This record gives sequence, C-alpha cells and structure tokens, in this order.
Amino acid sequence: MPVGVVVAAIALCGCSSAQVRYQQYLQRGERFLAQANFPEAGVELRNALQIEPRSAAALYDLGRVVEEQGDLRQAAGLFQAAIDARPDDPQAQAHLGTIYCIADVPRRALATVSQGLRRHPNDADLLTVRAAAERELKENDAAMSDAEQAVRLAPGNASAVALLAMIERQDGHLDQALRLVNQAVGKAPGSVSLRGLLARLYVASGQFAPAEEQMTALIALRPRELPLRLGLANLYLKAGDPSAAESVLAAAVKAFPDDDDAKLALADFVAASRSDAQGQQILLKFLAAKPDDDSLRFGLAVLEERANSPREAIATYQQIVRREGSGGKALAARERIADIEAIQGQYPLALRTIKEILAASPTDDDALVLRADIAIRQHDPATAIEDLRTVLRDEPDSLPLERLLTRAYTAKGDMALAEATLRSAMSAHTSDIAVRLDLAALLAKTHRSDQAAALLQATARQAPDDPRPLIALARIDARQGDTQGALEAYDEALKLAPSVPQLTMEAAAFEEKEGHAGEAIERYQALYATAAIPAVRQLAANNLAMLLVIHRKDRASLERARALTSNFATSPNASLLDTYGWVRYRCADFNAALPALQRAAAQAPQSKIIRFHLGMTELSLGERARAREDLEAALAGSANFTGADQARATLASLRLPRRTG
Repeated sequence: MPVGVVVAAIALCGCSSAQVRYQQYLQRGERFLAQANFPEAGVELRNALQIEPRSAAALYDLGRVVEEQGDLRQAAGLFQAAIDARPDDPQAQAHLGTIYCIADVPRRALATVSQGLRRHPNDADLLTVRAAAERELKENDAAMSDAEQAVRLAPGNASAVALLAMIERQDGHLDQALRLVNQAVGKAPGSVSLRGLLARLYVASGQFAPAEEQMTALIALRPRELPLRLGLANLYLKAGDPSAAESVLAAAVKAFPDDDDAKLALADFVAASRSDAQGQQILLKFLAAKPDDDSLRFGLAVLEERANSPREAIATYQQIVRREGSGGKALAARERIADIEAIQGQYPLALRTIKEILAASPTDDDALVLRADIAIRQHDPATAIEDLRTVLRDEPDSLPLERLLTRAYTAKGDMALAEATLRSAMSAHTSDIAVRLDLAALLAKTHRSDQAAALLQATARQAPDDPRPLIALARIDARQGDTQGALEAYDEALKLAPSVPQLTMEAAAFEEKEGHAGEAIERYQALYATAAIPAVRQLAANNLAMLLVIHRKDRASLERARALTSNFATSPNASLLDTYGWVRYRCADFNAALPALQRAAAQAPQSKIIRFHLGMTELSLGERARAREDLEAALAGSANFTGADQARATLASLRLPRRTG
C-alpha cells in the first residue's frame, strides 16, 4: 500500500501509528495464545503493553499466558491489573478467583467474583469459581447449587462440568459424574480438558479400556503434547501393564527426539519398575549421545539420590556446577548438594554451599529456606526468622513457610508471634488441617488445653473423614487424665483409620496405664487379626505377646504368646528378640530364653528393659554374678520401665549375704 494511502487510512480512523502498532501486537498475541504458542504470545502482548500499559485486554491476555506457563503469582497480578483497568471484566475476575481457590484462599476468591456476579448473575465462569470457593469452605449445598446452575447455563463449559463432576464424585456419585462428562464430551468432542477428565473418571471407576480410548483420542487431538503420552503410560501402569507403559514412553522418545522430558520420563519409569541401575544406564546412554546436555545430567543425579547414593549424586551435581558456572542449572545443582549435605547432618558443608549460592543469587528463596531450617536445627532461631521473613516477602501466602516461621518463633520462645503467625495462616488457609493442629499444639503447650480441645473438636467437625484432629484430641484428654474422653477420641479415630498401627499402640498403652490391660489386649488382638501388611501384623504380635505374659498367668495365654513369637528367634531386631526371650522366660523355658536375650542385649546394650529380662533369666539359670551385673545396669540412673520394681527387689536380694549350711 502506498505510504500516502496508509497515512490517509490512519487519519480516517483517527488512529496514531502507536495505536496501530498496539493493535497489531495485541492481535498477534491473541493469535499466538489461541495456538498455545505461549512464548511468542508473551512477547507480542508485552510489546502491546509498552504502548498501552493500562490495556485491560492485553493485561488479561498476558495473565492467561503466564497462567498457562505456571506463574500463578504473576498471573494474579496481571488479572488484578486488568480488573483495575476495567472493573466490569468477568473473565479477569473468574481467572483471578480461580487462582485464589488454587492458593487455598477461598474467601478472597468469593470477594473477587461477588461484584461481577451482581452485574452478571448468569455468568457460568463466575458461578463456577463461587461454587469452588464454597466447596472449600464446606458450604456444600451452596456449592452444588451454583455448580448445577453453571452447567445449566453453559453445558459445554469445561470448568463448570469438571467442578460439578468432582462434587458428584466426592459425594459418592461416580456414575452421575461419568454421565455428566460423557454428555459434555458428546457436545464438545474436541475438548482436551473434558476428555482428560473423562479418562480420569474411568480410571477411578476401574474401567481402563474406555479410559485408554479417551487418552488415545487426546493424543490424536494433540499429537505434539508429550504430557498426554505420559498420561497414557501412567494409565497402563495403573492397569497393571508395565510393558505397554514402557512401550509408550519409548515411542515418545522417538516422537520427540529433542525433548529431554521424554528421555527423563523413560529413565525414571525404568528405575521405578526395574531397578535404579537400569534407569541410570538409560540416561548414561542418552548422555553419551549428547554429552553437553546438563538437563539429562541433572536427571541422572536425581536418580542417584533416589537410589540412596548421595556421594555419586553430589559428584554428578558438581559436574554440572563446573560446566555451568553461575547459570540456573548450576544454582539448582548447588541447592541439591546443600540439601543432601543437610540431610546427612553435615551442616558446615551445607552452609558453605548455601553461601556460594547466595553469593551468585542473594535472594535465592530455596537457599534461604534451607539455611533457616539448618538454623532451627542448630538452635539459632534468630537467623531462621530473618531468612524466613525475607522469603515470605516474595511468597506471603506460603503455608509451609509460615509453619516453619512458627517453629522458629517457638524455638526462640516468642509464643505470641508464633500464635499470631498460625492464626494468620489459619485465616488465609481455612481448609488446611495441619495448621489447625499446629495451633492446637501451641495452645496446649502454653497451658490452654481447653482452647486447644475446642479447636480440635471444631476441626474434627470440619474434616469428619480425617483422623488427625481426633488423635490430637485424644492425646490432650489423656494428658489431662480424661480417660473416657481420650478413649472415645481414639475409638473415633480408629474408625476412620483402622489400619494405622500407631493409633492402636497409643490407645492400648493408655488403657494399660489406666489399668485396663484386658481392653489393651483386645485392641492388639483385633489389629493382629485384620492387619494385611506383614510388618504391622508382626508389630501387633510382638505387643500382644508382651501384654499377655505381663498381665496374664494362665497356661492358654502363655501358650498363645509363645505361638505369636515363634518366628522371632532369628530376627535381627533387638525388640523382637527381647519379646521372644521374655515370653520363654515366663513359660519357664530359660534355656531357650537366654541366647535370644543375649543377642538382644548385644544389639541394644543401652536398653534397660532388655538388661532386666536378661538378668532375671540368668538368675533362673543360677548365674548370680551375671544376673547382678545386668540388673545393676538396668537400674543405673533413672529406671521406670515395666518391671523396674521387681528388678530392684531382686537386686536387693542378690546383695544380701548368702546363707550357708
């Protein structure tokens, strides 16, 4: 077009050249966004914002780009800026509200969409966000009503359908959820999100063939998306067909020869399904073909960590550091090295590595958090508090950081700030159970057990399927001497988690302490009869046998204990050997008891109760000198084990002069 015509066109539309460039950038950005080409879309939209920094359309579109790229914090800022520029923008409000739901701050989500719903009461996206927030707040009837209304208004809206299906599934109506999503897929067969949801629902119902059909259709729709192929491999794994899963991953490597994620996924799968060594060999083969690929080298180090080979992992990470210098991968490698050193308790080495990281990147959050964790372990809460406050400026809504900061305040003795931090976290993350448990523990620690109990009771009502509040409540009741309250809480927790042995152990120990040995025995008998995991069954057998020989003397109980422990004789576990020996002692089989107790004492020489059991057995076999030595060791210092009084009385008799003649 001749220049004069262009100038005339600009003049006729009343546009400046800057406005024309803005429109071109915006249109190209939106075109790239529709094509899921997020890097190019981001470039074009940022160019548009250089010209029109308050453009609601460009801010919203760029928010969608960075949201897709996983940067929810930046996306939230962009959506808020779009709303500030155009307050009546239901799309931006819906996206921002969704991010608040993901971040577990449902009240902020409600506040974000409420204004839009006043002007757009039939907007399906806004209704969906409100329903999600209501669900998080346990307002289940309101959530169901809003979700159903959203689907009625927009039966093809993937987000609305997905939320309603999730609610139906959580309420136990899986068949209804499947019908709902099947209907939606029929109306929108090209919807990737709906087909993915349908596949997950089929898997949840144990229908792997139709799930495979949906995943195959997804791959046909998006043949260049690696995550879909990884999803199909995972489906085959769940269906019990690891060879098919490995074939899919190998095919993905061929389909995406330049994509390291495909290679890493194959190696990770082989390491998990075959052996760590075979997974590492696959990556070594890929590295031989691409020796400069530090992404593969980093993956190799991760596999070495998983294989419990920290020395090899550190060596591989150090290769990356030498090759990359101060680049991003080098920083990540140093972070892993520091983490390994900290796990091994090598705090000086870890702190030296952290110092290197912070020299290159002074605001590296991961390094600061690790340094704070080490500071707490080294009884330096002031340093931990300083580092955590720095990181929280970047991540103000991070619940793990707030909980770690609470630990630091508690270690420093600043209970007021610890409590304020937890209450703030609980207010922002209303559905998080762990933070409520932390606050209850703090209240109990500061002699406010009544407040702690009230909080735990409210939490148990809020999360009726979670045993943790009931366990904490039982422990508080037990400490306060409320036997009935403690046992009721333990029983309710056991109904929710019958296969958790720690619950049975705690309840049985409490009942034994209160003089209810019969009830404790019944608990372990029930656990032994129902335990499906061998280790749990062994634990139940051990504790049940010990209770039987301590609290019962009838022959049937002693023979039952003997049978329960019959396979403990060759165990490498000192506790099991001790139980085996003590049961034989109580059955007067002293010759069988002695070698087992000797091995137990050799493995756990500091165990007072084992030395007591050994001493009593030696005495029964006439070895008075050895018996006296072991009983003295058992009673040295503070001794409050079961049988301590018997040990004192027996030792006192051994110290008396022996009568002759």
